[in-house]
Amino acid sequence: MDEQHKKVLRREKDNSRELQGDLHMVKDQMKTKKNSRHSAQLEVNSISEQIDLLEDLKAEKEKLKTKLLLAEDELFNVKVLPIDWDQIGRNIYLANHWPSK
Repeated sequence: MDEQHKKVLRREKDNSRELQGDLHMVKDQMKTKKNSRHSAQLEVNSISEQIDLLEDLKAEKEKLKTKLLLAEDELFNVKVLPIDWDQIGRNIYLANHWPSK
């Protein structure tokens, strides 16, 4: 093999190595982009789930507000009779001093 032919082979070998290096770099970039896209999709899914949860919590809050208003309405309508402490005292006295048979 002559010297010129060896130079051409070396140049082709160097070019091949350079192309392989470029190929690895492109593959790494694609992998990084794919991972980045995957991470972004996970974040979108997480945010979407958080929004759904927030909407559920808002709906539950509205239900609880409605229940509270109904309970307050019922409480307002409850009538408590005044306690006749004198009558209670007389009943206790009579129960304790009633002649037994």
